Amino acid sequence: MHQDGGWAVELRLHSDDGEEESETRRSRRQAQRGPKAISIGIKGMAKPQTCQSARALVDATKGPLSAEELLDQNPSLAPDRDQFIKGVTELRVRYGEHSDEIATIEALNDFCRTKDEEGFLNVIRREHERDVRSCRVSSHGFKQTFSWVESFGSGKGAWVVVSQPQGPCGTVELSRFESDEGSTFKFWRYVARKAVTNPEGMILDQKCASALDQNEYVYDWKTSRNSRLGCEFVEFSPL
Repeated sequence: MHQDGGWAVELRLHSDDGEEESETRRSRRQAQRGPKAISIGIKGMAKPQTCQSARALVDATKGPLSAEELLDQNPSLAPDRDQFIKGVTELRVRYGEHSDEIATIEALNDFCRTKDEEGFLNVIRREHERDVRSCRVSSHGFKQTFSWVESFGSGKGAWVVVSQPQGPCGTVELSRFESDEGSTFKFWRYVARKAVTNPEGMILDQKCASALDQNEYVYDWKTSRNSRLGCEFVEFSPL
């Protein structure tokens, strides 16, 4: 539910394909799909393993037992013993700072006692309240091949990415490296841009012309990129 300085405490489940997902987030996706899906979400969230973990985290954070004692009583609570102990210790030491996480755990623990719709939705609300105050940071690697185009930029030339239309939108890469003529040494700036060649195509139930970002982004060696963000939490995501 929160990651900071190398520790993490999450209630998770394993899906049949081996991937992991937070139980509360999986249930929230169900809640967004209507009454029938809410019923499915309630059943998923009420799994004994999830409720057992919620009770253990509440006890470990606010109860008389230490994280070590809880794991000694039930070793299956956490696959990584050291990580669990470290995370719970952080929650206890910085209780006030982690009130959002603890409130979500307590809401889940309350739901496990009632297993009703109101308790289920209360957990979802807690997660949503935190999410709207969170920023997610992610990165991805990619490869590009560039070709020198002498005529680009009024004859100044640039290294332009080699690209063919891809997908239903016919997306082409127009990114390039262009020389900084004002610098004493040979410096380059990277300009990132994509363009849609099939604007009437559909992706994610939207027309390509409006669904995809076609703006130009300049990565300049001499310009700092500062952004004002309204975040209380920062999460690192693989996606």
